[in-house]
Amino acid sequence: MFQVNIFCEESRVPEWNEHSGAPPSNFLHVWRAPVHMPRQDLDSIMALMNEEEVEKAAKFYLREDKIRYAIGRGFLRRLIGHYLNIDPKTVMFHRSKHNKPILVAHNNFHFNISHAGDWVVFALSKATIGIDIEPINATFDYQEVVTQFFEPSEIDFISKSANPYQSFFKIWTRKEAFLKALGWGLTDHLHHYCFLDRRRSISLPEPIEHKDWQIISFVMEEKYYLSLANPKTETLPLFFDWNALGSS
Repeated sequence: MFQVNIFCEESRVPEWNEHSGAPPSNFLHVWRAPVHMPRQDLDSIMALMNEEEVEKAAKFYLREDKIRYAIGRGFLRRLIGHYLNIDPKTVMFHRSKHNKPILVAHNNFHFNISHAGDWVVFALSKATIGIDIEPINATFDYQEVVTQFFEPSEIDFISKSANPYQSFFKIWTRKEAFLKALGWGLTDHLHHYCFLDRRRSISLPEPIEHKDWQIISFVMEEKYYLSLANPKTETLPLFFDWNALGSS
């Protein structure tokens, strides 16, 4: 087993910046894009997708699912083009050994995407990173999920919480963000990992690149929980609204 340290904390609700300059040498950035954006902006984003992505988007039955996928690919291409100073249409995506989307030609540029409801969110960093956003659904029957994937102290925390649904999604997004950073899917070991606040040590079934991790969580728009997982660093995350990039 491979031991890692994880520091989880509840973050203050961030300010979403409306202006973005040139990317710094070190960055830990989160971007968000609304599903319900102006049609001309959506068309501009969709125009960056390649033929395979356009065909995949067309296969979604629900229009909002199609839009989420299109933003997830088209706006990601725009972001990558901005950060790496390349043509967004030339971006080539590949898959890691764990099936996580990566850029083979740029080993020091990492990204992750999550979407829920009205939002698609993007995390960008020089190091591996994971992000997850979930709606705080007060009708969701989480008991089976908790039984299968939550550590005993997490279950106790939720059961004693004044707002158990919010507490559930806080912990769940942390687990998802961490697994997405690693490129792992749900694992049988997940109920051994504690993602409550403060520093925790957990044992993973295989080695990973970094031994110290940080996870921040906050409620966004009063309806969503968002968690960001990345190797521990002194770099503070910055948050941007989609239109901070401009229309280029």
